[in-house]
Parts: sequence; C-alpha cells; structure tokens
Amino acid sequence: MSSIDSKFKEELKIEHSLRPSINDIEFLTRKLNDETAELGSTHPFAFFIRNNTDEIIAGCNGFVVFGAIYTDQLWVHQDWRKKNLGRELMKHVHDYGRKVGCRIATVATMSFQSQGFYEKLGYKVDFERSGYVNGSSCLFLQLALSEDRTKAIKLVPYDKDWPKMFETEAIKIREALGQNCVAVHHIGSTSVPGLAAKPKIDITTVVKPFIPLEWFVNTMTDILGSLGYTYKGEWNIPFKYGFTKRGDINVNLHVYEEGHPEIEVSLLFRDYLRKNDKGRDEYAALKDEILKDPSSSTKTYSIFPTYTLRKNDFILNILKQNGFKHTRFVKCAHYNEVQAAKYFRQKYFFDNVPIKDPYTWTFNHPDHVHFILYQGALIIGYGHIRLCSNANSVLRIIVIDQEKRNQGFGGYFLQLIEKWLKNQNYRIIHAHSSPKAIEFYKKYNYYKMPFNDPDGYESDPVDIPVGKNL
Repeated sequence: MSSIDSKFKEELKIEHSLRPSINDIEFLTRKLNDETAELGSTHPFAFFIRNNTDEIIAGCNGFVVFGAIYTDQLWVHQDWRKKNLGRELMKHVHDYGRKVGCRIATVATMSFQSQGFYEKLGYKVDFERSGYVNGSSCLFLQLALSEDRTKAIKLVPYDKDWPKMFETEAIKIREALGQNCVAVHHIGSTSVPGLAAKPKIDITTVVKPFIPLEWFVNTMTDILGSLGYTYKGEWNIPFKYGFTKRGDINVNLHVYEEGHPEIEVSLLFRDYLRKNDKGRDEYAALKDEILKDPSSSTKTYSIFPTYTLRKNDFILNILKQNGFKHTRFVKCAHYNEVQAAKYFRQKYFFDNVPIKDPYTWTFNHPDHVHFILYQGALIIGYGHIRLCSNANSVLRIIVIDQEKRNQGFGGYFLQLIEKWLKNQNYRIIHAHSSPKAIEFYKKYNYYKMPFNDPDGYESDPVDIPVGKNL
C-alpha cells in the first residue's frame, strides 16, 4: 500500500532502476550540495590503472562526503595482485582527499575481504555490524588524514656545491633540447648564497613556442625523460610544464615558453635576495618561523603545504616593491587568491540577488576550476570554469574589478581561459551572457548557442546562451 498522500497519487510515480542514469544520480548530488553549501559538498571520484592495451587491471571509486573521503570499491585483477597496485591506488585516494580538504578517509569491507590490507595502511576499525550472509560482518574503518602528513620539510644550510649541481644539470638540459632551448636559470633558495634551503635544485628552462601543444608535451616528456625527469603537470600555473628528478641530485624543473610572466617573477625574486642581505635574512627568518608550526608540512585546501602558502605574501610584497606590473594568470591556490575569488563572486554576482554564495563548495570539486588574474601583485580578475564531458566547458563567471575595467583586461583574461581549455583538449565553451555583456562576447566571436546546463541550473530569464568552438 502506497504511503504517498492520496492527493498526489495521480501526479507522482515511483521508478525503480537497476541501472540509474548518471545524469539522474548527478541531479540528486547537485540538489543535496545546493542545500548544504555552507557545510561542504559531496561528489564522486575514481582512479584506474590500465595496461598498454587500455584494459583496466585495477581501480577504485567512492565519494567525497563533507570532509571525508569514502572508498566504496577497490579491485585488482588476480594476475596483478601482491604487486602493490592496491596500495598505490589508496595513496592516490589519500592524496586527493587531502587536496580537497578531507580530514579522514573511510572504507567498509566485509570480514572475509580486506581488513588486513586496510589496517596495514593505517586504518583502524570504528565498528563492526553483524547480520550478513553466512554469519559474516561488515567492518567500518577510518584513517585520520591530518596525521598522515606529507614528508616533513627540512632546511639545510647553504651548500656551495649547489651552483655546481645546477650547472651540471643545465648542461644536460641545453644539450638535450638543442635549438629549442632559449635559456636555463638557477632559481629558488638554492640559488641565493647564504640562504638555507630544501636540498632541491630549482631550475627554470625557457623554450621556443612549440605547436601543437600535444607535440610539445610529448616531446618534452621524451627528451627530459631520457635525463631522468618525470612530468608532473602545470601545478597552479597554466602553460607551465613541471618536471621532477630524484636521485643523486634532486631537481624541480619548471619549463616555460618565451614570454611567460612567471619567468620574470622567479628571476626578480632571486635577484632581489641575492642583492639584498636584509631581505634574504628576513626571508630566512620567515621560513624558520613557519617550520615551527606543526602543520607546516600538511596540505589542507591547496595543492601546496602550509610552508609554501605562508611564504606567498612575502613574495608578493617583494614584487610590489620592485615595480613588477605584468599580468599573471594562475589557478586559485594561495589563501589570498581563494579569498579574492570569494569576494568577487559575492560582490559582483550574489549581492545582486541578494543571497550568500551557495556554490563555495566548487572550490573543492575536480570539475570546477577557479582562475585569478593579477596585475603585478594586485588581483584584478576572477574566472570560474565548469569542466564537462564530451570536451565541453561552461564559463560560469568572468569578472574584472570595477576600477580596472575598459582597459582590455577582460578580453585578455577570456583569451587566456580559452587557450587553457584548448590546451586541455576542450573544444567548446558555453556561457550565459547578460544583455549588458553580449557585445563583449560577440567581440570575441561568441554566438548564440543553446545548451543544456550540466548542473541543471536555470539562468536569469533575460540571459542569452552563447558559445564558441575552440
């Protein structure tokens, strides 16, 4: 007998599905997230390991749920067991959990399955529930991610051999890249005489533009891979290609095409510390002070540990003092960037409704990317992109601070976002334009392009759906 109120029986029906649509599941998740935005969000995740014929030989999936990351399923092909694939998958789960701000990791496993495996990873049984088949029980386990820190950061006194180590690597890099190499610079703390540092040589390499991008990344990966470098992606800086090398010499390699503003940032900061003993000593004291904080090695809301984040204000101040005025395009990673992004969202959009921003959970969601535009050390713009399937994307927000409008920054920012999307193999960008902004979009070759919003959000009735093929 149905418990639905008789007044609504004719209007409603219950649908049972053994294979629910992914769109329907995402609809439920989105609606729950909207109602609990102030507390956080829920979203799925998955990691897979494939062989050279693209078959899945191991994988796991689960959910991020209000500050916890829950692994629902973990499987490894029988032929690949006892080869640490499960451990590697769980490492990625834990790293991802920290990246999106999770404090704990949780799993549930049957008593006849994987309790021992999880306990070896540091999980502890919370409770056990009986009543399952053949007298078995289900075990619920958790791991405190806040206690499982990244490797402790340790500084060592300046080593006069660091410049020699740099030059050894620089020679190899120049020879390997040949005519594509424009310059190789020693940067970071190991490049400043008298400054204590982590014993890793930071190197900036400047190369000539390489088109198409796929050739660039593949070529760089092959060439630098032959020298022992591993490609790590762009981190928080679009159009940067990061590599690491670990061994007799530990190196962080930052590859940029000519003209990238981060080249000047790193060289300006290095040269300031080399020439200014007082500034160098203040920077050294700051690093020592940060390391007194037990949380200095942990990652919370950012891809970077607290140690890196707390140095950012000092670096920005040096850029300001030295008259750095170039525009910089970055992903939100530092505290000041996240706070500026939230300020722009509230001031220019949600105060107009007026409501408190209900979508702050997107800062911890893998399908949402938040960009910042700097002029020198000043944040002047913010952009929010929703990444979708089928090479589609949605420009949720793009805004330039009031005082900086009508100076070309909006168009420049939009073109950088489009370039980044294209580099990530997205082929279409959608947006909802207000009537006031439609001429701006037309100027950059957007045209009316209806689309189904991936999150089902309804725009203002006067807004115009526009889009562009990238």
